[in-house]
Amino acid sequence: MHAPRSSTGSLLRIALLITVVATIRIIPIMGAESKHDDSGQPQAVQDEPGERWRKLVNREGYLSVGWVRDRESSDATIQGPRLAYGLRAAADEGPVWMDAWVAMRTGGGQRATTVGINYVNISFPGDRAALGWLFSAGLERRRQSPHQGFGGFIGLGVEIGIWIDKHWQIFIGPEFDLGIASASRASINVTFGFAHKRLIPQPGGP
Repeated sequence: MHAPRSSTGSLLRIALLITVVATIRIIPIMGAESKHDDSGQPQAVQDEPGERWRKLVNREGYLSVGWVRDRESSDATIQGPRLAYGLRAAADEGPVWMDAWVAMRTGGGQRATTVGINYVNISFPGDRAALGWLFSAGLERRRQSPHQGFGGFIGLGVEIGIWIDKHWQIFIGPEFDLGIASASRASINVTFGFAHKRLIPQPGGP
């Protein structure tokens, strides 16, 4: 396998930098809430780490659009848009989200259409950012050799989530996918998503 190009390396370095920023929580003021003291003056009250995630991630459906870039074992690079729909919920082990997605990538004469599922467990929540383990699997169809035709993959990585406000988020997900009758690759995606309870039926709803 050849070494990744500098552009892919730069994307991974950016993802790692954002991970460090999220971990040390240099943006705690964004997670602060407001309340009044005895004199009626507003005070900034900081949530405990991860409290915002437990509050905001409570069985919400979400839609997202993003861009995915793959560096394959053949030394080829393909990239393209990615659309997803899924569920965010609070489980016993912490906030989780699951989604189904489709991506259409091109490059070097190759065209690949992929459908997949992701599962993310938030293991390191912060105020407005969090880091979770990413598990993925899917099927794809490639128009050109190598690996022309249908194949599959399983993947493992991390996903960094940053809340812009109550409903809007940005996600960055570096991962490695092991190809099954398809190409193995290092992948990174940047996603912009919207989450809301109205996007999915609620328990006890009509």
